[in-house]
Amino acid sequence: VLWHPSSPELYAIDVELAEESVVDRVSFRTGIRTAEFTRDGFYLNGTRLMLRGCNRHESIPGMGSAMTTGLHRLDAELLHEYGCNFVRLSHYPQHPAFLDACDELGILVYAEIATWKSVRGGGWLKNAKIQMRGLVRRDRHHPSVILWGLGNESRHRKAYVELGDVCLKLDDT
Repeated sequence: VLWHPSSPELYAIDVELAEESVVDRVSFRTGIRTAEFTRDGFYLNGTRLMLRGCNRHESIPGMGSAMTTGLHRLDAELLHEYGCNFVRLSHYPQHPAFLDACDELGILVYAEIATWKSVRGGGWLKNAKIQMRGLVRRDRHHPSVILWGLGNESRHRKAYVELGDVCLKLDDT
């Protein structure tokens, strides 16, 4: 069964690396879906879907970004309750608990690296590529993630091309 906002089907994956005994083990959940942007709009699993959403900052007055897992879940539940099926995670990677909740509730995600009005070359680009690799590797199993944000409010073509290449090497969807 394909993952969709109206039926966010998830599958448990357990992987073990073993020689004579288990050396390493990882468990995660994922879903199966296709996502495509065309001139006609956004298509999920081959069907056009209107995206309705907002930006999210990982911050609550009095707590800043030190939010509990329950508060991350509550944010996702509120978005869902208000009719959102899409959220942009402005302007940095956010807690995996929020992405887990988006997977479970059927909220599509635009995930971004930590940047704002600063996209450029040199040391910035070197660091941004490290961030992008980490973000994609960490979150590519989330069916809710449909976009990787390369940076915000800039016109530095070289940086965007190189960051896009990083994404495509790790997630060709």
